[in-house]
Amino acid sequence: MMQRRRHRGLSMVELVLTLSLAAMILVAVLSALVGLSNSVRGNDRHLRARHAASFIMNYTLAKIRRAKMVHCEPAGADGHNYSRLEILDEGVWNPETGKYESTQYTVIELEGDKVYVGSGTSPDSLTTSSGMIPVLSNVRQLVFHSIPEDQVHTAVSVLLTVGAIDSYNKKEAAEFSLTGSAALRSILD
Repeated sequence: MMQRRRHRGLSMVELVLTLSLAAMILVAVLSALVGLSNSVRGNDRHLRARHAASFIMNYTLAKIRRAKMVHCEPAGADGHNYSRLEILDEGVWNPETGKYESTQYTVIELEGDKVYVGSGTSPDSLTTSSGMIPVLSNVRQLVFHSIPEDQVHTAVSVLLTVGAIDSYNKKEAAEFSLTGSAALRSILD
């Protein structure tokens, strides 16, 4: 009777097959995790951009509603589309001079791909280089469309288009637009 020798452990072929299968499974799992991580990061950036844009839109419309007066500076040739909005928040009307005194202004302006907001006593002193801070980036378009009535803007519609950037893949992600309109309550009273 022949006795068979028992081998302990794995043979070289079995060991190579086992390690290669484990490596393939590990690569597949890691690829799935990296893809999931990138997706979560992209969704997070998109939601943050949407939240910031929504905040700016709501802020702008609330300021317009509470304003005593709004003034827009033209962005287009038609004379009704504007890229800078000057909002008179506070002021006392002086009938002798025909102007507001003791004023407080808020200015909202698009320059490049950023929206700037600033407050001060004179809109002329507020520029994107001094007195204003950037509050939103990757902005494709910010247009104020006024509805003039006797040279006083009584209602303003706003179009804000933002494009999120996927910094991991270095390409643009989804672009979205927000629109809204508001009328001065002081005019409606």
